[in-house]
Amino acid sequence: APWTVTVDDSVTWSTESFAQDPNANAIRWSRLYSFRFDATTPPVLGEVEIELFKVSDPQTVAVRVPSSSTLPPPTDFACWADAVGVQLTWNNGASYRKIDVLRDGVLLASLLGDATSFTDTGAQSGPTSYEVRGASATETSQAVACEIDVPPPLDFLYAELPTTIGGLGISFEFTIVESIGGEYQPGTARVAFDVGEGPTEAVVTALGDLAFRADFPPGLECGSVAEFRLLAKDTAFTTYADPELGQPGHRATVADAEIELIDDPVESDSGWIVGSADDTAVSGIWVHVNPIGTPAQPESDHSPIGTQCWVTGQGTVGGAIGLADVDGGQTTLITPAYDLSDATAPVVGYWRWYSNAGGSNPHEDVLRVEVSSNEVDWVEVETVGPDGPETLGGWFRHEFAPFDRVAPSSSIRIRFIASDLFGGSIVEAAVDDILIRDRQCLDPGPSFVRGDCRGDGGFELADVITLLDVLFAAGPAGCADACDVDDSGGINVADVVYALVALFESGAPPVSPHPSCGLDPSGSDPLDCAVFPGCP
Repeated sequence: APWTVTVDDSVTWSTESFAQDPNANAIRWSRLYSFRFDATTPPVLGEVEIELFKVSDPQTVAVRVPSSSTLPPPTDFACWADAVGVQLTWNNGASYRKIDVLRDGVLLASLLGDATSFTDTGAQSGPTSYEVRGASATETSQAVACEIDVPPPLDFLYAELPTTIGGLGISFEFTIVESIGGEYQPGTARVAFDVGEGPTEAVVTALGDLAFRADFPPGLECGSVAEFRLLAKDTAFTTYADPELGQPGHRATVADAEIELIDDPVESDSGWIVGSADDTAVSGIWVHVNPIGTPAQPESDHSPIGTQCWVTGQGTVGGAIGLADVDGGQTTLITPAYDLSDATAPVVGYWRWYSNAGGSNPHEDVLRVEVSSNEVDWVEVETVGPDGPETLGGWFRHEFAPFDRVAPSSSIRIRFIASDLFGGSIVEAAVDDILIRDRQCLDPGPSFVRGDCRGDGGFELADVITLLDVLFAAGPAGCADACDVDDSGGINVADVVYALVALFESGAPPVSPHPSCGLDPSGSDPLDCAVFPGCP
């Protein structure tokens, strides 16, 4: 029934109560409602009283309601944060007696009528709404608003974060920004990361003016994923992080290149296996077809070009939703054998469809995905269901690193097991588009000390003599990189001069790695380091 409207000093819309009519057009719990008010004057912040079922227990919420004010509001309202606080500025639209400043709907300050700025030193980080409104002796203008996401006392600014880390490592720069009440504690900037072997840290170098460079080391496990976080402390030794502590970190894959090994659009069933000794399903057995769509099964395969995919059973056009779904147990689909014996760090991706939301017992069953390197021992890759957004149908992509679960092999297989093991329900699954890529990394080479041409752990005149022997007497160089004192990519007279100036004229020391053992930061040069006994 339509709502009843009463107009006196206010306007009231009301429905019949639940006691009067259980089917009244009333506000219900767990339902979202939107209300629109049309007015001939600008809105201001007011209050609306909402009575939910209990007339004696009204609840009040703040909304925009019509205003009869004709007083012009402030204009050009702006807000921004700096190290002192949130700065607010505006222009006055009229001659005011006072100006009110509100934060998130709560009065923050009342200022003299000619004020045009205010600093909020007590703002907390996060989304914040500010409003200003002018008032004369008789009326109040509408409020004007400014929204800001207030930064934390210490924040991090960077142009770009790495998404890949090569075999030789990688560097990136960032700046710490001091905001409201924040003062950086020198020496506390860090970049912590983990590639699955426990937390460690990148080397962070101060560049001046709160700018820093972070260097991820070379030699991280190829194909692994580094989860990392930027951290710093203020002078109160409060830690700030990006992303915030408790949230997933930034992620970067350790790889220099990705090589496509297998791209199977599943237009052929060659090499695929349907069924296993454990299968008991009486319908919905895996078939390779152009699927006929139902509310639970896809109408088309996933491939941009092509029509075929694997689905659990194929009904008829216009047939019932449960005509060919999985019933009576489980049905198994096994991929062809993939030879990944020469791969470094492969990643397997596939597209899948799964629906278990239909029938009288929805969201009870699951789709299991497993991998094996010997076709005997199977290891879980993922389990889809029994509930969640990926159990309602639709194509979803999943990828995993098989060598995290099984040993390298020339016979890697994946199997998909769909089942209906509980009460009656509609279960459908589909598989398409298998893509396998290999992540590859450059070899950073062995550890050495640049300038230590003899490899005995020192940097002295004897190294210059050895360097001359290598240059002019074809003497052996166990580690040519160590003799390349200036890291030019070759051994020449310039290295002799560089070393002599460093030793006897207080010149610059040999280029990194020096004086400690390390890897060649320019590992792509033609020089080699076959052996260097002075480093592990």
